Amino acid sequence: MCDSKNQSEGKAGTYHLLIVDDEPLILAGLVKMVRARFEGKFLVYQADCAEEALRIFHNLRIDLLMTDIRMPGMDGLEMAKIVEEEWPDCLTIFLTGHSEFEYARRAVQGRTVAYVLKLDGDRAISEVIMQAYNRLEQEYIEKSRFLRMTESWKEALPLLRQDCIRQLVSGGWRTSEKEVLIQKMKAAWPEFDPEREFLMALVCMLPEQDAEAFGQVQSIFQENLKGAFCICTAQVFRRAFLILAQAADLRPLRMKGFMEIALYMCEKMEIKPPQVYLYDARLSLEELSLAFPVLGRKRFEVEGEGGIFLCG
Repeated sequence: MCDSKNQSEGKAGTYHLLIVDDEPLILAGLVKMVRARFEGKFLVYQADCAEEALRIFHNLRIDLLMTDIRMPGMDGLEMAKIVEEEWPDCLTIFLTGHSEFEYARRAVQGRTVAYVLKLDGDRAISEVIMQAYNRLEQEYIEKSRFLRMTESWKEALPLLRQDCIRQLVSGGWRTSEKEVLIQKMKAAWPEFDPEREFLMALVCMLPEQDAEAFGQVQSIFQENLKGAFCICTAQVFRRAFLILAQAADLRPLRMKGFMEIALYMCEKMEIKPPQVYLYDARLSLEELSLAFPVLGRKRFEVEGEGGIFLCG
């Protein structure tokens, strides 16, 4: 259960909060309170059961989960374990009653921020949400510091990788040359399997951005995708690079969520976010050269900056 207002993109830099409670009046009250007190900090989504919440997780990036523990069917603790596997960066707040005090206390570990008694009221709940917001902010700052310290900022991409990508998008190779191309790709990206399907995204810098910004943005996307996907990436135009990504869960919306985090990281590091064009289907090597022009055309059709567009 999530309304059309919250289905909108929202600006990069706004965290996504999902509230889960099986009691309609409590759920409505929490949503209203959080929207009023945390406008500009969170886009708020809602679900009345764990199953509906997991459906939302499958289609959206969620940064903070606030859930009741005792619910019919799957309870909040069971759901949180599934969420931890799907979105390891998501934080969790548990809502409890007095009878669940000890039960909830055992849950406060890892990505759990805290548990809060429902009867403590809006002020206590707001304080815990603010605590979670500050933790998210701090984690992004720490990631930014780590990226700044790596040498990858100034490293040029190997010519082999550029050659592979450009050969793929041009479609200039014949079936008889496929084995040679596969071997070149395996040498360039040992963990990427060219014979399996993948997703494709084109990341386009703004005209005024220089080579240093290009390298920084590419590093940011690599760091944010590599934990969930096996990727290969290389420059294809003067101000654009291509990303090919593989994973067991190969849904475009899942990849979109991780790339939203990369856009937010760009903002945190005071880099203007690029435009991202994500092809909305799985591809094989043979299909890539046919799908790539769709992304190339889209970048001239869609104006703006800092957005992700599904194409296909």
